[in-house]
Amino acid sequence: MITSAANAGWPDDISLEERYAECALPVPCVVRSAKIATVDVKSAALMGRLPDDLFAQVMNRVTGKLGL
Repeated sequence: MITSAANAGWPDDISLEERYAECALPVPCVVRSAKIATVDVKSAALMGRLPDDLFAQVMNRVTGKLGL
């Protein structure tokens, strides 16, 4: 889940605060790797893309949480 919410951070959050523009996101965000969200594809819109190094961090944390 990627969120711009200013709520308290979670332990496995990955900050995009300094790299949000590089990800083509309109505002600073965090990837909340401990929270998986599903949405109907009809309701989703591509907003940006994570660079390979950030995507690898997310995948490491998600697979770690899932025990894979």
